[in-house]
Amino acid sequence: MMRLLKRQSIVSLVVTCLLLLILFSIEARTTRNNYKYDEDAEKKRVERNSEQEGERENEVTIKLPLQDVNFFILTDIILMNGRGGNNNNDDDSNNNDHHVDFGDILSFYQRLKENLDDTKQDLWFVMNGGFVHGSMLGKDPSTALVSTLEHMPYDLVTLGIDEVESSETVELLKQPDGLIDWWGPNLITSNILVNSTKRSLGNQYKFLKGKAATILLFGFLLDDDLMTMSDLLIHERLEKTLEEPWFRDVLEGDNFNMVLVMTQTDNNSSLLQTILRRIRNIVKKQMPVQFVTGRTGKRATNMVGGDARAYSIEAGGYLDTLGFVSIDLKKKQLFHHKKQLFHHEFIDTNKKTFGVILNRTEYMTPDGTELGKYIHRTIEAAGGNEIIGCSPRRYRAANPLKSDDSLLRLYLNNTVSRGLLQHLDSSSSEEKGDKKEDENIVEKVEDVVNEAVEKTKEAVTGAVEKGGEIIDSEDNDEIEKEKREKKENNNPNHHNILLQRIEGFVKYDIFQGVITMNDVYVTIPRDDTIQKVAYNVKGKTIKSLREHLSSNKK
Repeated sequence: MMRLLKRQSIVSLVVTCLLLLILFSIEARTTRNNYKYDEDAEKKRVERNSEQEGERENEVTIKLPLQDVNFFILTDIILMNGRGGNNNNDDDSNNNDHHVDFGDILSFYQRLKENLDDTKQDLWFVMNGGFVHGSMLGKDPSTALVSTLEHMPYDLVTLGIDEVESSETVELLKQPDGLIDWWGPNLITSNILVNSTKRSLGNQYKFLKGKAATILLFGFLLDDDLMTMSDLLIHERLEKTLEEPWFRDVLEGDNFNMVLVMTQTDNNSSLLQTILRRIRNIVKKQMPVQFVTGRTGKRATNMVGGDARAYSIEAGGYLDTLGFVSIDLKKKQLFHHKKQLFHHEFIDTNKKTFGVILNRTEYMTPDGTELGKYIHRTIEAAGGNEIIGCSPRRYRAANPLKSDDSLLRLYLNNTVSRGLLQHLDSSSSEEKGDKKEDENIVEKVEDVVNEAVEKTKEAVTGAVEKGGEIIDSEDNDEIEKEKREKKENNNPNHHNILLQRIEGFVKYDIFQGVITMNDVYVTIPRDDTIQKVAYNVKGKTIKSLREHLSSNKK
């Protein structure tokens, strides 16, 4: 009996398994048939999902990391009206999202500050210098710029090299009711003195008291051997300022929670570590130190000297970036070395980004709207909206000469080559009259760089002096031939040596579409100076000079 029951159980189990296999087979065939039947619908679904994914990738999804203390930072702006967000790759110059000015910046700041009014968080607005030059408002001296900057509610301001080079600009800043008076205690110039009084141009330091913290502020113009300074001012060397009694006294206090240092220098400059070491010699190691740098126009951050409590940020330039930094000052964060105190964001200055961050399509405030109108009126009155041409594509200032869209390449191949050579051709008669003067150019150079010229003469084998020209004796026949050809062609351009500084010369992109006079000021903010330094000098001589100077450096 037991054997019979066991046999029946085995048979039942086998039958059950067979039924399950049949059902799975039917379901699989049905699924395949259904898939084949809905294949077109499936393709549409995949295409729809792909489109949605692409839309999500193109969305601006910036969320600012707001903390106890927050800073908006502008540096090296030199552009009051133009296309913001120069770092993104959109070539559509007619896209209104890219056309921003100080009115947009002001409105964005005011809206975000309103959102924080009922919190215990602070938001401070920093201007890190570099506001002279650029657009037609920033011409030197920048008369039209004063009224524009007076509309900006900066909490902290320091000066860069552009602001202290020209005496005309310095006098404009210092005049009664000018920007220095307007900024008052918010202008920090820790090592810039007025020559006539030997006192600080602005304030040496400041305590900025907010809801969440009190911040000790410094503003340094760092040492630069190539920098020129107006005779109206004195640039005190950094090392001297750091050893001043007032600097130690203010750091020895216990009435602040962090230190902010503003300076116009490269974000990786070793001078930042020099300042940090001096600060660390006086204050506790947990004290956060935030550096705000500038001058190169790049977006960059760095932990200074390997110190986890010291952070530097450079917020782009040319009004393409609004820098944002926030700091968490809670005690548990300060004493926890692995915790990140500083957070940053580089905000593209365009209308779409501003709207997304604020979560509103219309963000302009009455103050920002009025400032935008004032800027446009001023540029229009100055002739900045005059149309002078049309660009078939976007030319980029940052791209190397070998790139087809290099703005510097366009400038050298078109503007310089045509304008300069045309000028030389038109002055051919004057060139003939000045030939004797040109032939003595080396003697003139000797008065300035006598030692360098003597070394050059020694380095060029077989060179002889003839009428002030350096001529290789082996090439006399060739030179005479070229002189005859030059005379026949009445072309004064042969063997002219011209010197022009092109590094960092073009500052901003030329966009596709209409080009105005203001665009030219934005692209090339400084005078285009070309110096003629020699006449009738052979290429071999220049090559020998270069090799000689290179060997001396080694």
